[in-house]
Amino acid sequence: MVRALTGCLLALALTFWAPASAEPAKSLLRVETRYLNAPGRAEYPEAKALVLVDEIGFELQADGSTLFREHDVIKLLSQDGVEEHGELVRVYRRGDERIDVHQARTIRADGTIVEVPKENVEDVPLVPESEHYKDYRKLTIRFPEAAPDHLVEFRLETHKGAAPDRAWWATTYVQNPDPMLSSTFDVRLPGGTELHWRAPGVARSRPQKSQQEGRDVYYWDTGSEPAMEMEPSMPAVLDVLHRIDVSSFSSWEELGQWFLEGWRATVRPNQRVSLKAAGLLPVGVGAREKAQALLAWIGTEKDVVDLFVQEYRPEEPWKLLDEEVLSSLDAAGLAASLLEFAGFEVVPALAFSSQSGTVAQDLPRPSRVQRVLLRVRDTSTQQVWWVDPEHPGELLDYPPSGFQGSGALLLASEKPIMIDLPIAPPDINRQELRVESRVDRTGRAEVGLSLTQFGGSGVLWREAARELFAARRELREQTLDRLFGRMAATFSPRARVHERYFALDPEPGEPFEMAATFIIPGFATMEAEQFELPLPAQYNDRLMELVQEQGSREFPAHLDHPFRDETQIHVVLPAGTEVVSLPPSAEVENDVASFFSTVRHEGDEVWYYSRLVLKKPWISLDEYPKLLDVARQVSTAQQEGLVYKLSPEAEESGTEGIEGDGDVEE
Repeated sequence: MVRALTGCLLALALTFWAPASAEPAKSLLRVETRYLNAPGRAEYPEAKALVLVDEIGFELQADGSTLFREHDVIKLLSQDGVEEHGELVRVYRRGDERIDVHQARTIRADGTIVEVPKENVEDVPLVPESEHYKDYRKLTIRFPEAAPDHLVEFRLETHKGAAPDRAWWATTYVQNPDPMLSSTFDVRLPGGTELHWRAPGVARSRPQKSQQEGRDVYYWDTGSEPAMEMEPSMPAVLDVLHRIDVSSFSSWEELGQWFLEGWRATVRPNQRVSLKAAGLLPVGVGAREKAQALLAWIGTEKDVVDLFVQEYRPEEPWKLLDEEVLSSLDAAGLAASLLEFAGFEVVPALAFSSQSGTVAQDLPRPSRVQRVLLRVRDTSTQQVWWVDPEHPGELLDYPPSGFQGSGALLLASEKPIMIDLPIAPPDINRQELRVESRVDRTGRAEVGLSLTQFGGSGVLWREAARELFAARRELREQTLDRLFGRMAATFSPRARVHERYFALDPEPGEPFEMAATFIIPGFATMEAEQFELPLPAQYNDRLMELVQEQGSREFPAHLDHPFRDETQIHVVLPAGTEVVSLPPSAEVENDVASFFSTVRHEGDEVWYYSRLVLKKPWISLDEYPKLLDVARQVSTAQQEGLVYKLSPEAEESGTEGIEGDGDVEE
């Protein structure tokens, strides 16, 4: 499998770089004929690249350590393919892993070999400012002369130390967003070792078994696979790609117990953690305020980063108190330790990016876990909250966006249980857009809008606002200039920002607000003595993408969470305007989604209101037509504008624009 897609699934390490020293940098040796005669753009006009060879091997040693072998040959077909495969990137943890690079080269279309020079290899700390994560490093290999019709080839062997309790697992993806022409996978285990495997989507799913030198060998030759057909709002790509999984775990309960043993061994409030928590806890407040105070400290003082490696054992929390940077799992462990000191019941939940029914059919393996969430309970009132360690500054009433309705392995005290995470009502995650628009006789408009985000819809905005608040004033102003400038550009390249407001340092859980006034020349466009004015309603982009989809659908649709988007627009037209046509009203509702819009005008004023509601985050194939019906209604409303024409009296009275506004240079 091409590691550009799955680098976060397998941590790799580099011990030495050994390009072939017997050959000059540009060798005239010819490559195998099958590479030179491989199909190309004529046979695959839509593809960015072709995976010609994908040979993957996995070996389990008697001491529990593992060896992972890769050999890939990729033909580049377009500049997009060059950008995607022209670099080989790995993130690894030095000391626990070692990778031997046996080959890395570019093969020109004429067969000339160009070895990767040493200066094209970069091995740098992933988090240079962190002492605790100093062994996490990023390795980049840049293939020289990568270009359309050229090939890149690499051979790697990765050695990894034994996991706790000598657990092991591995995955190879035999499907790719690019076509794969040949893919094989061999697994070598000490004789008599029990193998658990699954091959979802693989036609040739059963392996050939043999014995070699006292080892059990399993071999899959899956042949060719067409490119993955991407769909709007589809489940996570790595969840649906055809693949082969192998593992030592026989059940999800077994995996949960294995994870829980390591969690309990390290996540506990020792003296240092207890002292820290005691100093953070406010006096005379309720349980929610106490929990929020502890989390606010993590959210303010710590930067949570994605280390792109498998983590299954958190660090002892007391070692992290002075760290400025934390991994997601370590942030979860630190938060749990502080909350447990304060008397809360904290249960880790191994969250997945698929529903529980899908996960239950998959082979248990730690790499299937997307994130470790925390379920927090106030033992006196039984009130339950959730903590997302990647955004630890807020105590959530429901699981974070992207995980509502998805499966999770809840590591309760009795035994791990598979559940679907709770789903918030649409009103919790709502967005309210208010627009006031005043148009002059030339079609120029002054548009004032305010946007308020509630619940999960506002988490990322609140986090970004707090980061901006802590940043230097110059950087903050530059960032806000770019943000509002992009907003203005969605109206017109000539639009400019007149005023702006962005709520800095918002309180956790509070609605997030931003507002702006834009001056937009030519916002109403004239044709055949009539003006057409767009109504700047805002609808969910991912929902709108569904309308563009062609053909049948293979996968269910997945959106982040249920939501309610409301838009209110008030337009003041030039005096004496004659309204020719209004956008049509609409009303459609089913058990998946609903949309309502209405418009009215009186004199020179127009009022528009719309409400879009998504009722569930996961929509099955059977339910999908209902979602598509609502999306089409929204799309129709979005395309229809307000048409009006000026009265003769208004036309004769002058053409001056909105006061105080000069034209804007393009």
